[in-house]
Amino acid sequence: MEKVVNKRIRTEEVGADNEVGVKNNWLMRICNWVIDASLVLMVFGVPLFFLNKTFQGIIFEKQMYFYVLVLVALVFWALRGVVAGEMRIKRNPLDLPIVATIVIAFLTAILSVDKWHSFWGSFGDPSRGFIGLLALVVVFYLILERVQTNKIKLFAGALLGANFLVAVWALVSVLNLGFVPQILAKNIPVNLIGSFTGMVIFISIMIPVLMGLFLKIGESVENKIARTAGQAFVAISTILNLFLLLTFYSFISLSIWIALLAGVAFFLIYILANVVKVKKYSNSWFLMAVFVVLMVLFMGGKSMNISKIQLPAEVSLDYKISWQIAKESIKDNFFFGSGQATYGYDFSAHKPQEFNLNSLFNLRFYQGTGILFESLATVGAVGTFFMLVLILSFIGASIYFISLEKERDKIYSLTFLSAAMVFLINLFSSRMEGSVFLIGALICALSLAILMKEGPIKENFINFSLKASPKFALTLALIFMVVSASVIFLFVFVGKVITADIYAGMAGKNKVDDGSMNKMVQAINLYSFESRYYTALSQINMVLANDEALNGAENKDVNKIQNYLNNSILAATKAKEKSAQDVSTSEALAQIYDNSGYYVANSFQLALESYQKALDLEPHNPSLLVKMGQIKLNQVAGEKDVEAKKKLVSEARDLFQKAVDEKVNFAQAYYQLALAKDALGEVDGAIESMTNALTIERDNASFIFNLARLYQERGKGDDSKTAESLYAYILSGNDKDVNTHFSLGMLYEKTNRRDEAVKEYRRVIELLPASTSRDASSMQGGPNESEQAIKQVQKMISNIQAGIENTPESLSAEPDTAPVAEPATDSAVAPVTE
Repeated sequence: MEKVVNKRIRTEEVGADNEVGVKNNWLMRICNWVIDASLVLMVFGVPLFFLNKTFQGIIFEKQMYFYVLVLVALVFWALRGVVAGEMRIKRNPLDLPIVATIVIAFLTAILSVDKWHSFWGSFGDPSRGFIGLLALVVVFYLILERVQTNKIKLFAGALLGANFLVAVWALVSVLNLGFVPQILAKNIPVNLIGSFTGMVIFISIMIPVLMGLFLKIGESVENKIARTAGQAFVAISTILNLFLLLTFYSFISLSIWIALLAGVAFFLIYILANVVKVKKYSNSWFLMAVFVVLMVLFMGGKSMNISKIQLPAEVSLDYKISWQIAKESIKDNFFFGSGQATYGYDFSAHKPQEFNLNSLFNLRFYQGTGILFESLATVGAVGTFFMLVLILSFIGASIYFISLEKERDKIYSLTFLSAAMVFLINLFSSRMEGSVFLIGALICALSLAILMKEGPIKENFINFSLKASPKFALTLALIFMVVSASVIFLFVFVGKVITADIYAGMAGKNKVDDGSMNKMVQAINLYSFESRYYTALSQINMVLANDEALNGAENKDVNKIQNYLNNSILAATKAKEKSAQDVSTSEALAQIYDNSGYYVANSFQLALESYQKALDLEPHNPSLLVKMGQIKLNQVAGEKDVEAKKKLVSEARDLFQKAVDEKVNFAQAYYQLALAKDALGEVDGAIESMTNALTIERDNASFIFNLARLYQERGKGDDSKTAESLYAYILSGNDKDVNTHFSLGMLYEKTNRRDEAVKEYRRVIELLPASTSRDASSMQGGPNESEQAIKQVQKMISNIQAGIENTPESLSAEPDTAPVAEPATDSAVAPVTE
């Protein structure tokens, strides 16, 4: 039997390396070796690869690594075709679904709201783009052709090695073991996969792989020492994975547990039902032990916290919100959706109002929870249909192949199919980031290739032979030149993209200065298609403008500030042009105008227009409404006509009210609404709104202070007592708050408690020169202003002691004394009533 198997392996090698009878051709062998090496490095390197230098992060880095290897394999596949005189594609049950899916993906990219990102992929995670899908198809057919019986263990070993290194490093990092050199701890990410949710999905996928490899080593390795060592290594890797599941328990959702247990159960059922034959059942104890441990972890692992470092919180959309977004997106574009990799657009446009009740309501999600909901939004009903056909065809063909001829050795097939099942269940039930998506897709490709190799499936190829006539030699040469030129172009392009992102990463990680601005400009010069680079450049210029403005009246360079602002606006405008349907670009432009002040003509109006555009793209965003309302209030200072001022404040009030309607627990909106109502003389309404703000954020000192001020302003019934108690509450926590002491002194003076008023004013004088409390700058902008404020307060004390009421007239009796400023109210608006 062993001789027969060996003969079959040798025959496969000849068939793979000498496709058209070219024996011992060294160039053919080199081409095949490079293709095989590229595929194995994909399986080994995607979980491990990182640069930790880029702007977009580790998932982007893995995707670029994947593209480089795809291009290497593709150019050598074309070269092999020239040498052999023909090009071959292995037929499989997924041919038609794959072609249909690619065609639909191309159409959705053409019709997309953001064509470039639909082709290339979204910022930070390009895996959903058309190019990423096309690369996966190329790799699928290469794996299908190159996986031979004697090479399966190479892929299995690569996956095993990658899992071990990922698990060991994660364990060392979360346990904070001190023996790791500082340079490694600083430069290697704690999590090599990406997110911790992605990490637990990867671990879940690997559990069936480890179970199958333990079984396979026990049956196929004859040498006892090698067999024991191999199984020990697999057992250690399994223990590491199980320990990490316990460590990252808080990141494992119920759907991930269901996927893991379903995949393990699938593996065990086929073993126990003898559909896949096992020669040595003595190795089955390991399988049952893993299953039992998983059940124990599932039932009781939640109470244990092993990590020695603070793990980050991760959030994702729940199924209800994801379904609502998908449903509303389908109404907009039923057939083709918004375009591949544009889920961020769909989320902003169609997120329901109830999402604002979440404390993280300002987050934007660029991937849905579950590929079904994401696909409905991005590629529409047509794209989703063909995606489902492709996945169901894979599942159906795989189960059919695994169930044929039970006497064959199909442990590898069952191993990779079980892992693929875990991946597919997670694909439909969890948010799937690019790194895990790539790993899962590679495992699915390996699964079908191994099933077709280990099963009784007759190999069938599509042959493109150019040897029939010499006149086709030119055609073959042309094909090779076109493929080679395309690959070289893509190599250069991918290289420029990686280099650009490294420059952008350097600009983002270093201190903001002219050097960081220059690095971002270099990034844009290399890769000008990415709108986020322009947004980042605009923000860098804005920071530089603010830094220059803070140098003081004598030292700041106005021309420099103006130049930075002009560059900032230019970059933000360019970002908006490149991604017109991305709400973040409109919002960034609005923020630039908003912060430009008097340096940019008509900046308030331009900011309002940009915020309105952002609001059109994200209609349920209450923060945008608040920003627009604040701009309306800022415009009041530039108006001289009372009616015009009233109109602006009324418009601001209406915007704040809309923000409250969108998010009923939005404290800042209630706060701004109270200030606007107060400016319009609606003191009762202002008190109600400020009370609502304080109910939501009970410890906010600004809210407490302004509520006290409003009660003091109204002065009905027990309002003065209420205001006094609120001031006292603030001072109990911070006795150095100048504004509170000053306001309390005014309250005491108004209620004829003159001695207490004098005491509070004297306390203000004590605190004023060194005050760093909230809004002290409103009474103290510099040494001269501080001295004027002290003289002001001294005059008030003198007036009280002389029995003179402190009024604007009495305080302005001496021309050298500046009038007392109203107590700071955190953006309070001056009354506009007549």
